Amino acid sequence: TSVTQVTATDGDDPSYGNNARLLYSLIQGQPYFSVEPKTGVIRMASQMDRETKDQYLVVIQAKDMVGQAGAFSATATVTINLSDVNDNPPKFQQRLYYLNVSEEAPVGTTVGRLLAEDSDIGENAAMNYFIEGDSSDVFGIITDRETQEGIIILKKRVDYESKRKHSVRVKAVNRYIDDRFLKEGPFEDTTIVQISVVDADEPPIFTLESYVMEIAEGVVSGSLVGTVSARDLDNDDSSVRKESNFEIIDIINDDRYSIVQGLHLKRLFSINEHNGTIITTEPLDREKASWHNITVTATETTGESGSFIAMKVIVEKMSPHYFHILILYFFNDDKVTVYNTIFKSIEGNPEKISEANVYIQVLDVNDHAPEFSKYYETFVCENAVPGQ
Repeated sequence: TSVTQVTATDGDDPSYGNNARLLYSLIQGQPYFSVEPKTGVIRMASQMDRETKDQYLVVIQAKDMVGQAGAFSATATVTINLSDVNDNPPKFQQRLYYLNVSEEAPVGTTVGRLLAEDSDIGENAAMNYFIEGDSSDVFGIITDRETQEGIIILKKRVDYESKRKHSVRVKAVNRYIDDRFLKEGPFEDTTIVQISVVDADEPPIFTLESYVMEIAEGVVSGSLVGTVSARDLDNDDSSVRKESNFEIIDIINDDRYSIVQGLHLKRLFSINEHNGTIITTEPLDREKASWHNITVTATETTGESGSFIAMKVIVEKMSPHYFHILILYFFNDDKVTVYNTIFKSIEGNPEKISEANVYIQVLDVNDHAPEFSKYYETFVCENAVPGQ
């Protein structure tokens, strides 16, 4: 392959003997280059690899008198730079990568970056990344055009309790492939990315979205209305203890609930903060209200010097207006310390709340005698016959 041509000139008379007849030779550049003695054309003499060496200095000598004894000479240095061709595939440096993603991460979150290295440069090193297999439903990958990194993103929310690890197969493929080097292929590489799902403190979940309960009117205070229950979806070995019945097993990381009445309503119900049992606090009157709607909100929080659970229940009386109060339950004798911990915990853990509606129907009982709506008085003639 011809690379370039060098030309030297001689001021002697070219028509007289050999004084101006030049002969070219290679002083430096073997074994990769050669020069044609008469024309000065520099040619490739062997294969070269730009990734090994990308620049060569070739020294060419020109002698007059066709190189005979007593000839004069001159040298020229030719700098030859090798241009790149796409003769190298992308290559991952590891067969296995490890990444983490929180189960709280929203869709679109960047999970991590990968880089398949390519010894070529420019567009010959450009590549695209793909995710193969079922994992493509959960994770996606895009290519950073500037760094040629593959950016793994979250396409669907993950759940620690359902699946803790995802094995993702990632492929890197050259974007532009030179047909001349197809036999050198394939111009792609694959690796495995092990993505671990990090457990997050999730709020307790009620077993039902809403509850419907019944109780007869007039029953004594303390009568059972019904029971609500919730469970903690977090795993047993996580930092949050898993409970379904809200029993106190440990002071730290506990789930409770309570009822707070509307400010304008008399207290009608209470709830056991440990097991979710709802009872009446005074007899109910169906003729005053046949339905009561209760919204139970359970909040899971943890303090440093003790533990408290903030539970809120909104009581409505079939009215568009309702009120709610936040009740705090303390489990520490040092009330000042707990008080300071309360607001820190609530502020740092505001979303660990779940909510359920409880619809309570008051059933009718025969507790009213019939009554006439008014006093009746009339007159009868003294000589009226029977049946008249």
